[in-house]
Parts: sequence; C-alpha cells; structure tokens
Amino acid sequence: MNYEIEKITDKTRALVNKFLIENWFSTDISIRGEIIDGTKLDGFLIMENQEIIGLATYMYFGNVCELVSFDSKKENIGIGTALLKEVEKVALENNCKKMRLITTNDNLRALQFYQKRGYGLIKLYPNAMDEVRKTKPDVPLIGENGIPLNDEIELEKNLADKAFVKMDIWEEMYQKAKKEYHPEDVSPFIRAHHVVAAVQSESGKIFTGFSIEGASGVMNLCAERVAALNMYISTGETKIKRLIAFRAEPPKINGGMPCGACREFLMQLNYDNRDMEIITDYESRKIVYLKDIVPNWWGDKRYNNL
Repeated sequence: MNYEIEKITDKTRALVNKFLIENWFSTDISIRGEIIDGTKLDGFLIMENQEIIGLATYMYFGNVCELVSFDSKKENIGIGTALLKEVEKVALENNCKKMRLITTNDNLRALQFYQKRGYGLIKLYPNAMDEVRKTKPDVPLIGENGIPLNDEIELEKNLADKAFVKMDIWEEMYQKAKKEYHPEDVSPFIRAHHVVAAVQSESGKIFTGFSIEGASGVMNLCAERVAALNMYISTGETKIKRLIAFRAEPPKINGGMPCGACREFLMQLNYDNRDMEIITDYESRKIVYLKDIVPNWWGDKRYNNL
C-alpha cells in the first residue's frame, strides 16, 4: 500500500465529520447504548484525490482502547490492515492492555477481518439496533448480505500478547520488498524494478529482489529468482520458507503467483521448497504451497533417488 496515513487534525476534521455522516448516518456513534460524539474523536485517515478512503477513530476507557468507527472504501489493498495497526500502535504507546470494538451481526466481512487479526468474540447484544434506531431512524432494518440488522457483537484483542502486536512476517517481507519498487528504464533495452519480491530463508532472514527484463526474453530475470539468488549468494542457503511478489500493490485475489520458470527454479533449488508458503492475498493472508502449483513435478524421481 502506497497511501500515507494521517492523524486527524483541525484541517481534516470537517472532512472526517462529512465522512461520518455519509457512512454512519450521523457524527454521533452509538456503542452499547451510549452516544459518542464523533466530532471529538482521535483517529487516522487515508486520502486519495482529497477524499477520505479510509478512516479509523478511537477513544480510551482506562487501559482499553475502543475502536469507535472503522471504514475502508477500497478493499484488498491493505488500507484496513494499515489503519488498524496504526491504532494498535498508539494504544500500546498509551499503555493500553486491550483493543475493543463493536460491529453488527450482518457485517460478515468485518467479523472475518477482525478475527484473522487476533480479535475474539466476547459478547452479544441482542436487538441492540432497536435502540440505535431511536436516535438514528435511517438505520436500515436489513443489513449487508440480506441479513436482518438486529444485534451488536463485541470483539476484543489482548495487546499483551506479543504474537498479535508484533508486525507479522508477511508485513515485514512486504515492507522490505516494496522499497525495491521504482520502475525504471536502465537503458533503451532493459527495464527493471517493476516487479519486486521477498523470500524468507530457512534461518529466518529476509532477502529481496526485483525484476529486470531485456529486449531478448532469455535475458529476463523475475524478482522471485533474484531474491532467491541474493539469499544463496549471501548465505549459501537454498531452502525458502515464504515468498511474496507484487507490483505497485500487495498481492490480492490469487495474485503474486510465480511464473512457470520461477516455480521450476525454486523446485530445483531445494526439494523442500515444495512446502514454501506463497502469499496470494495480502489482506486475508491467504497462501498456497509451491507443491500445489507444481503438481506431478518431473523432478520428484531424481530427488527421491538421492
């Protein structure tokens, strides 16, 4: 994701208020029957063409940080993940022990999103939306996916659990690889840095690579192979645990698949690479294994004879 995360300031407050009205029916946000004034909340936003495409607001209750509103207008490019991590980071800096939030029973995407990021369901508020409609009559009776919009669901994440707080390995690999993304013409014949990749070696080290292509196809090197070669040159390692490859944005919806030549090279480099994880959707952390995209590989027999 190449968007910049900004804190809500006086300069952006009017835009935030407008966004809340458009997406939450009001700047007043109802949580567990309590009305929260959204015009006074701290938060972070992401903008594109002077419009908000991502917004997260929060407040503190003792050592708990409550995520009050959370919206991403462009899905599967990392906006939601980036905003959530920014709020969690601030919560930790303010000595919060837990993150907490409310969503509704119809919001299946939100339930999936939060649970994949370490949040657990802790409480159900049956028919809570009836109370919300008393102050917000425009809230519909039928929500997303044709599901009756009735209940609020509370989710919580323990920030003391370092496994959840620490940047996960896929984000670390993505952040390192994206530094290599700056497409350029090396010469009238050669183009480079338009695809980037990162691999994690068996020892846990991360190595990056970028594509370089010439006018003659046999001279081309994909980013995946360059990253693997950098690993081998630096450490002598040949076994890879994980791979991520992308262009301007992280992989999404079965993206990031290595080409046939790269699949073959990685299999030949080390037979155990068949168990390598390849991320195909960054937002959901969906992966495939190399062996699944190289079925009935011709080299199995030779390896087995060693």
